[in-house]
Amino acid sequence: DNDLMAYWLSNTSALLFLLQQSLKSGCSNDATPVRKPPNPTSLFCRMTMGFRSSPSSANLPARLEVVRKVEAMYPALLFKQQLTAYVEKIYGILRDNLKKELA
Repeated sequence: DNDLMAYWLSNTSALLFLLQQSLKSGCSNDATPVRKPPNPTSLFCRMTMGFRSSPSSANLPARLEVVRKVEAMYPALLFKQQLTAYVEKIYGILRDNLKKELA
């Protein structure tokens, strides 16, 4: 059971990461000054910050610069929202299962 949950967590989080990298935010404005990004609050934001800062990702020649950002329409935003909820749900189930195993 945990093996399958880990498999789906890995795949869905990778898909969500790629989706987040390829979608433009709807409120972006060229006149807006560049600000420091806020501290990540959700589980997935913390995970992606870890991926970006890992030493192994620094060796990739063209990390994600080859991904062209596109403006997200409502169905894509809805899918992204549902996928985020799914990743967080799988993570919670897997965490609870492992806590029970260790206890």
